[in-house]
Amino acid sequence: MYVFTINPARVGHLDVLLPIILQLKKDIPDIYFQLVYFDKDQYEILLKNKFLNEIVKDVGEAVLLKSFGRKGSILRKFLLTVQLIPYIFRMLISKHVIFLQWKTIDNLILRLIAKIASLKGKSLTYQPMNNHYLEEMRRYFDEYGHPRTDRAKKLRDRQFTKSVNTGDYALINSIDSLNYFATMGYSKFSIIGYTHLYPEYIKYAKDKCKSYLSEEISIQQPESHIFYGIFVNKYWGRWSGRDDNWFIDRFCEIVDCIRTIEDNSIILVRAHPTLKTDIIERAIKKSGHNNIYATYLHPTLIGIVSDAVIGIAESTSYHYVMGAGSPYIDYGGMQKENYEIFPEGSLFASYGTIVAPNTSLLKEKLLDKKLLNSAVLNYEQLLKHRMNLSVFKK
Repeated sequence: MYVFTINPARVGHLDVLLPIILQLKKDIPDIYFQLVYFDKDQYEILLKNKFLNEIVKDVGEAVLLKSFGRKGSILRKFLLTVQLIPYIFRMLISKHVIFLQWKTIDNLILRLIAKIASLKGKSLTYQPMNNHYLEEMRRYFDEYGHPRTDRAKKLRDRQFTKSVNTGDYALINSIDSLNYFATMGYSKFSIIGYTHLYPEYIKYAKDKCKSYLSEEISIQQPESHIFYGIFVNKYWGRWSGRDDNWFIDRFCEIVDCIRTIEDNSIILVRAHPTLKTDIIERAIKKSGHNNIYATYLHPTLIGIVSDAVIGIAESTSYHYVMGAGSPYIDYGGMQKENYEIFPEGSLFASYGTIVAPNTSLLKEKLLDKKLLNSAVLNYEQLLKHRMNLSVFKK
C-alpha cells in the first residue's frame, strides 16, 4: 500500500496520520507512507520533533521540495507541481493507493491527484481527531443551531459557498462529530475512531518512552521517580482572559501544590509549540523549586510517565494524556462569558477532565486517587471510541 500526503500545514496533522499508518502496518507490513512538504518551516518542525520524525522514518519518509519564486507565485506553484510527477507516477504503478489530504481537496493539482488515487484506491480527507466536536457545536452555535458570533456565521457560510470536496470520504472520529461537520458543509463520512487511542500507536509510544525521557532529562532510573506534568497552553488570554503575570502566578501555585503532595517529584513543563516567549523560564525561576524541566516531549509520552497533568487554559492536548492513562486537570478558570456556555468549568469536563479553578481544589483533587482513576477509566467510554479502518481496504 502506498499512502501519500502533501504539505501538512501543522505538525499536529501527523498526530492524526501516523497512528493510522502504524495500525495499518500491523496487517500490511509493506505499507509505505510518503510525506511531501513544500513549506521549509513545517518540514524543519517535523525534524525537531524526534518522536514523530522517528515514526515517519519507521513507516516511510518525509521530503522537502524546493523551488524558486516567492511563496504563492505562479512560478513557484509550477515548479513544485513538476516535482510532484515522480510521486504521481508511483501512484499509477502501485497496486493500492491512499491519498490523504487535510479537510478539503480544493485546487486543480489536488483534484488531479485525488482522481488518480481513486482509480487505484481512495482519496480521503481528514480532520483534527483530538476534538469530539460536541464542544465545537456549543462554542459556535446555540441550541437551535444559530451561530453565536459573526465569525461562526462567516465560517459556516464560507464552507457552504465553497461546496467542500471531501474526496471519496471525509474521515471523522465519532458519531458525535456528524452534526458539527454536516453543519459546516461536509459530507460522505467514514468514522474511524480517535487515532491517538489506536493500540499500535500506544504500544509504540510506551516502547520508546524511556529512551526519549532519558534524552531530555539526565536522571538515573527514571522509573523510580514520580512525575507530574504542566501543560502551558497558548490561550490563557482567550479562555482565561488574563495576562502573562496571571499565568506565572498560576504556574507557581501548581508547583507549590505538587511539592506539598510529593516534594521529590519531577515536573515536566510542556509549552504549546506556537508559544514563542521566555515565559516558561521566567515562571520556573519565580517558582523557586528544583527538578522542573521545560520539555518538548510529545503529550502522549508525558501522559505515560505522569501521575497527573495540569493544564493552564483550555487545550485538546488532554486527549493524549488521558489516552495514555493519566488524569488531566484544567486549572485556573475561564472568563465569565465562557462559563455561560460551559458551566462545568472547562470545554472538556464532560469528557473526563477534572476542573480545579483554585489552589485548594487543585490540592484536594490531586490527593483524591479515586477521582483521578475514575476520570481515566471513564474517558474512552465517554468518547464512544471505536477503531474502524475498513475504509482503507481495497
